[in-house]
Amino acid sequence: MLEEMNRKATELGIPLSAHMDITWRCNERCEHCYLDHDEPGEMTTDEIKDTIRQLAESGTFFLSISGGEPLMRRDCFEILEYARALRFNVKLKTNAVMIGVKEAERLRKLGIEQVQISVYSHRPEIHDAITKLPGSLRRTVEAIKRLKAQDIKVSLTNVMMHKNYSDAKGVRAMAQELGVAFVIDPTITPKLNGDRPSSTSASPPSN
Repeated sequence: MLEEMNRKATELGIPLSAHMDITWRCNERCEHCYLDHDEPGEMTTDEIKDTIRQLAESGTFFLSISGGEPLMRRDCFEILEYARALRFNVKLKTNAVMIGVKEAERLRKLGIEQVQISVYSHRPEIHDAITKLPGSLRRTVEAIKRLKAQDIKVSLTNVMMHKNYSDAKGVRAMAQELGVAFVIDPTITPKLNGDRPSSTSASPPSN
């Protein structure tokens, strides 16, 4: 059915899917991240809602909300609620560090389709070294369990870098143990200012 929807959308010129970064800010400082987290000029709540409304009028159905860390915005749930009210199929991309019990319950009540979470290693010393946030793996795993307890679909995304190249199997095993999906992302995006990320490519280091 999804293939048929994509085919018809292409024929009609409808942007079936959209991705929206609602903030530059983040509570992690991942060494491979392409964003400048201190960049000024975020859209206001009304501007974001107007953009979402325009997407709805254009026929868009799938909407990914990301950042930065989207939950850094105090209006994040207001934005998610607005998108759901317009009947978007919403995916939230997050590091999940800020998802407590109440947040997980709110996501379930809103009917969020999926929460996609970045996990770089099953080893805290590697994951936390990449995120630059001590305890981030522990907090992310705790959030995954809270989301699963609310029957929310979760997927773990593992970005491949030199530092964590050997950990993919461990993250996959972690995902299986937690009962969530696992996806490898081989893409490293250049920084917005044109610099390369401090981590290098996803290829294995040469011997």
